[in-house]
Formats: sequence, C-alpha cells, structure tokens
Amino acid sequence: MRKFLVLIVIFIFSSFLISCKSASDIYSYYDSGSSFKQLFEKSDSELNGLNTKERAHYYAIKALDTAKPLGLGIGIVSLIIGVIIIGTVKKELKIRKKAIFTFIIGIPLLCVIIVALLAALALMLK
Repeated sequence: MRKFLVLIVIFIFSSFLISCKSASDIYSYYDSGSSFKQLFEKSDSELNGLNTKERAHYYAIKALDTAKPLGLGIGIVSLIIGVIIIGTVKKELKIRKKAIFTFIIGIPLLCVIIVALLAALALMLK
C-alpha cells in the first residue's frame, strides 16, 4: 500500500515538472536590460503622492487579489489529495486520520484564514 502511495506522489510531482517545461526559456526572454527594467525597476504611477497608510492598503489589496485564486487552487488540490489518500488506504487508520485532518480540514482552513486576514487588513487600512 505504501508503494502505491509513493507512486501516486511521484506521479503528481512528475506531472507538475513536465507541465512546467517550456519551449522558450523565459529567463533568456527577459535577459535584455529594457525588459528587466520594465519588470522590476518600474515605479507604480498609482502610488505617487500617497501616504504610507494608502500604500499599505494598495499592497494589501494587491496581495488579496493574488491570494484568493491561489488559496482556492491550493484548497482544491489538497482536498483531492486527501480524498485519494482516504480512498486508497483502507486499513491504516492513523494515515486516514492524518489525511482527514491535514489535507481535507487543515490546509483548506489555513487558506481561508489567510484570505480572511488579508481582507480584514485591507478593510482596516481603508
């Protein structure tokens, strides 16, 4: 049974590695100086003339816009992994219990808490 779980984990990680392979290298595309300056040395024109509280609110909203879909994706993948582990492991109750509390409850709850805290921070800074 453990060999089967190891094979599932290896398959998941290898599918992520295979899907990340690209025909053109992104680093060589942005290796030129103008592209680098455009990406990393750009000053936000929206932040000109804003005080510290308004800047913090801007960055909190920006982080919240990133965290919402990322947290949803991590939560869904975690639920799927937990269901797969519970479906494959029948006799080992410790593994099933850890899968329930870690993958089905823990990680999605952590994602929800992070998004809620970012939203509360953005509301406090408004």
